[in-house]
Amino acid sequence: MSYDAWIIVTGSLVGITCAMIGCFLVLRKMAMLADAISHTVLLGIVGGYLVSRSLDGPALLIGAVVVGLLTALLVQVLNGKGVQGDAAIGIVFTSLFAVGVVLLSLFAGNIHLDVDHALMGEITFIPWDTVEMYGMELGPK
Repeated sequence: MSYDAWIIVTGSLVGITCAMIGCFLVLRKMAMLADAISHTVLLGIVGGYLVSRSLDGPALLIGAVVVGLLTALLVQVLNGKGVQGDAAIGIVFTSLFAVGVVLLSLFAGNIHLDVDHALMGEITFIPWDTVEMYGMELGPK
């Protein structure tokens, strides 16, 4: 598959997935949960870096997924305790994001994380590392 095709396939899959999850969140009146998760994964990325001491590999992704799930769980726990949904999202969002920023500045301040690519992403980097088998590219690693 060509370089441009991988970018289009990846963008399409992300768009479909986000649309399905977005409809669910809007109907439950929890649209800000997506914003909270997108910010709190910083804690998972920093935690993954502190564990692996590498900016490559699955540790950063695993950390981000774990903290994203933890964010949703904590919001639901607070919501179940009687805290309004928006307030629960605000409490969890600011707390976990602040912990991520503090850990980043204390323990990982000397590494270079490009803000544009770390926070905004760069879809053109998708096809760089591909899995090859029998001379065929099977997809991104």
